[in-house]
Amino acid sequence: MNENSVSYAGFFKRFIAFVIDLFVMIVIGTIIGYGLLGLLPTFSPGINPDSFESVMTTMLVYPLVFWLYYALSESSLWMSTLGKKLLGIQVVDYSFKRISFSRATARFFLKFVSVFIMYIGFIMVAFTKNKQGLHDIISGCYLIKK
Repeated sequence: MNENSVSYAGFFKRFIAFVIDLFVMIVIGTIIGYGLLGLLPTFSPGINPDSFESVMTTMLVYPLVFWLYYALSESSLWMSTLGKKLLGIQVVDYSFKRISFSRATARFFLKFVSVFIMYIGFIMVAFTKNKQGLHDIISGCYLIKK
């Protein structure tokens, strides 16, 4: 596979994949969070969702779930998250091979740079030759259609 024979995933397809993944991550995070609070076996209504334990669990669980979901999925044999897989998108390096967990981790955390610069790094996907966001360029990744 070379750069001339590949089709890159565009902005809207990537955004739809993100929405699907967001739903999946919220469900997973909620299940893990409730499990850590001991609510899964009993569904006890006596625990206040505004309690310190609940807030701290949420603050710890969701970021970990989001990071591990993206990094493990994109570095797996699927080379994509569930949302990307459903839309036929894969994350590859500049040699069009599967990315490592460390590269997937870097790609995930680099997305925060785009958030801090008013989402310009994400908007770049619509305007760059290979449909790359800032996080893709810095981490050395392409999102391709399979």
